[in-house]
Amino acid sequence: MDRALQRQGIGRALLHATQQQLGPRCTLLLFAAPAADAYYEGLGMLRNPRGWTLPREQRLLPA
Repeated sequence: MDRALQRQGIGRALLHATQQQLGPRCTLLLFAAPAADAYYEGLGMLRNPRGWTLPREQRLLPA
């Protein structure tokens, strides 16, 4: 989020709205920059080290 918009409750509101829309049977999975760890921990989210990304410019390796 743009620094000028931080600390206004926007991120918390977006996560709350997302959780409400998903309903009780869905898990919210979020990938964020390491600098945001304390923020998400402060919201009560749990760290999940099991994640993978494939950058847009990178192709899968051949089989």
